[in-house]
Amino acid sequence: MKNIYTYLNKQEITILCEKIGMPSEVTQQVCGVIDEFDFAPVAPYYHKLFDMKTGEEGKNEIDQVLVLVPNKGFVWLTIYLVAAREARETYDQLGIDHAIFYDTMKIFTRIVCENMEGHGEYRYDRQFWNYRQIACCIFRVGELEYELAVFGGEDVTINGEIVLRKGDQFLSIHIPSDAKVSTEWCEKSLVDMNRFMVKYFPDFEYHAFYCRSWIISPNLKHVLSPSSNIIQFIDMFQIYDVDLTSESYKRWVFKNGQLGIDDFPQDTSLQRNLTAYLKTGAQLGEGMGIITRKSL
Repeated sequence: MKNIYTYLNKQEITILCEKIGMPSEVTQQVCGVIDEFDFAPVAPYYHKLFDMKTGEEGKNEIDQVLVLVPNKGFVWLTIYLVAAREARETYDQLGIDHAIFYDTMKIFTRIVCENMEGHGEYRYDRQFWNYRQIACCIFRVGELEYELAVFGGEDVTINGEIVLRKGDQFLSIHIPSDAKVSTEWCEKSLVDMNRFMVKYFPDFEYHAFYCRSWIISPNLKHVLSPSSNIIQFIDMFQIYDVDLTSESYKRWVFKNGQLGIDDFPQDTSLQRNLTAYLKTGAQLGEGMGIITRKSL
């Protein structure tokens, strides 16, 4: 049974924070939580974070415990950093390189830094997502993150061929905010991930990489030049659908999902070009695309 107290060690958590580049101010906040917070009410649900079958349930139960806790985001971050130390056992049992462990767990650093960029303060708000890293279902290999998953949507047919069926195992691609989305780096990541899977998860049979993201919306071709890295990244996929209702681009392009169009920052050419495009009444949405394993 997983026990939150086994890895609840301030010195070791500080070392982990250093390894993943956590800002010192955030590390200090986490150390304060370790010193002052009573983890006993959280302990009965902690073990559920290590299994995708129970991760959502455990997250909800811990959220209920923390509902009235001031600054609960940093409590959540502390819980996940403790859990990351315990998840390291799984990496070691499988023989996965320590560099992949640290690259994967740097997601916690990215989250607090993205909040600083978008909201002007360090905070943690992704408890709904990060049990996937703790359950060792998401790994960062090179520029991209990959989630081992089972497809729950309707069969995906491209050019008359079913390339992904409901119930199939597949690798879901997630694009970290610091990724270099050039064709060269992303193709290397895909090839390296295939090797990773053969070595560490040989029984996980998959035939496709799947991505759903604003960054592969074909509508970006109205915003960016054909030579841009993002457009070349889009062209790596067979795009089969677009959800025009999604505004997920706000969080990633403009760093704040709550902003209205008149408040979008205009610091980069992507921000300026996308704002101009959206002001015409157009929509960006999220693209859905496939890269077949056999195409690599």
